[in-house]
Amino acid sequence: MKLQSNHVAECIRQASLALTEHHVEAPLRAATLIMCHVLGITQVQLLAGRDADSLTEQALQKYQKLIERRKNHEPLAYILGTKEFYGLDFEVSNHVLIPRPETELLVDWVLETFGPDQSFRLCDVGCGSGAIVVSVAKHRSKALCLAIDRSEKALEVTMHNAQRLGVQIEGMQSNLLEGVSRVFEVVVSNLPYVPTSDLSTLAPELAHEPVMALDGGEDGLNLIRPLIAQLEPRLTQEGWVFLEYGQGQTGAIGKCLKEHGFDTVEVRKDAAGIERVIRAKRTSVV
Repeated sequence: MKLQSNHVAECIRQASLALTEHHVEAPLRAATLIMCHVLGITQVQLLAGRDADSLTEQALQKYQKLIERRKNHEPLAYILGTKEFYGLDFEVSNHVLIPRPETELLVDWVLETFGPDQSFRLCDVGCGSGAIVVSVAKHRSKALCLAIDRSEKALEVTMHNAQRLGVQIEGMQSNLLEGVSRVFEVVVSNLPYVPTSDLSTLAPELAHEPVMALDGGEDGLNLIRPLIAQLEPRLTQEGWVFLEYGQGQTGAIGKCLKEHGFDTVEVRKDAAGIERVIRAKRTSVV
């Protein structure tokens, strides 16, 4: 795409039209946010009159390149390098899944279960960007948090976000809980849960996100089931597990939990009314 003007407002208009032609969601918003990113300003500053400015040749070229990436349906979060989650600004890369609003349900439920004055040990399995574990640590200063991911690159993103957002957590590279010997009051996890056969039907933006963070195998539970099987020695007797999962998976996950001794099982729905997160604990000795 070759923009025909270096005037900020006109660039945004032309970019928005180009994104519309390529069926990009919210094209004007994307064109505006990318412009703010290039100029290093906020939307408020843009609306306050910076839209009357002209771009330097260098800025114009950068803007065009970023718009091209969005035209190809690369997620806006990867282009901007950040994504807001639970009121915090997380840096993201294509090594991690972009944090989703529905995952905030997991954080909400953990914070409801453990008050601000409680000390507890938490393990986030498959931490990705660190959205869950860092958000909990930010709101519960007495929590001792361990972040686990099988991807070294993802773990680096988590630890970087923890540092820049001012929380102390520990990181460990491991396949689920295989390398863990300690015990926790909480295990929380948002593992891949998309059935392999559904991957090709997802929005084009998801093709840019790491497959290993999406692909849950034949029924979407290829990692969730093994994690549940590993929980008994890793949780205190009344420790909680919190899991996010996909539509239609409640029954299978609930059955798996009960088979492994979790006799208190609760479910919450997301904003679309889909059963999305589950909380479980053992109240009797297995």
